[in-house]
Amino acid sequence: MQILDKFPIEGGQKDPKKRIIPFLPGKILFRRSHVRDVAMKRLRFIDDYCRALVRLPPQISQSEEVLRFFETKPDDINPPVEDYGSKRKSGKSHWRHLYLLTS
Repeated sequence: MQILDKFPIEGGQKDPKKRIIPFLPGKILFRRSHVRDVAMKRLRFIDDYCRALVRLPPQISQSEEVLRFFETKPDDINPPVEDYGSKRKSGKSHWRHLYLLTS
């Protein structure tokens, strides 16, 4: 279940003025040669998002969805080598999980 579906009031679905769940920073389009630059630019925004997420009331910040997001995955410890020349991706990334959690 996605966090906004589980917490529709806190996610602002019924009244946008009551939204307390932070907005995920928007996507940035880039070419393969700019992957690191874009990642470094987004780092502060993603860090701010994560900090805001854990400062939410316990029913959200300690929910199964949020705890699962922050759980260490095997790819976090041993990240797969990305081959940017091919269309195939190896492993799931935290970024995809973050997108699914908040979209």
